[in-house]
Amino acid sequence: MNQIFGESLHNMSDVSVESASPRVDADSESLWATERLTPCQELAINTLISRLNESLQAGKITDIATSSAMELYGYKLTCLEQRLHSHAVTLQSATEHTASLQHALALMQATNTSQQDVLYTTQMQNEKYKKTIEELH
Repeated sequence: MNQIFGESLHNMSDVSVESASPRVDADSESLWATERLTPCQELAINTLISRLNESLQAGKITDIATSSAMELYGYKLTCLEQRLHSHAVTLQSATEHTASLQHALALMQATNTSQQDVLYTTQMQNEKYKKTIEELH
């Protein structure tokens, strides 16, 4: 990307093509999560895309390798895919937790109903015994 802007990325310390390149391993879901771009790398990619667009709009770039621009947008798409995957995993986890809480609520409601039945039965027996005691006196 240095040839695009004619400068180095010394102010964006954590960005390199090697560290930002997506490596896909279909067998391992955990590898997907561990190879995420850091927020600093994602910010650097966003900055590069913005600067590239501004330079193109201003006519400052006359020849740009299409593959370089496509690679940059590929990194951006990778960031978005990783974010989407992260949100999907979070949503799935929240859904499972909601189902667990609903199950616990159903159990608590059943227990509550059972306890109310026991309380009612106990109160009815208590009234019956009080009435029996009064009749005996």
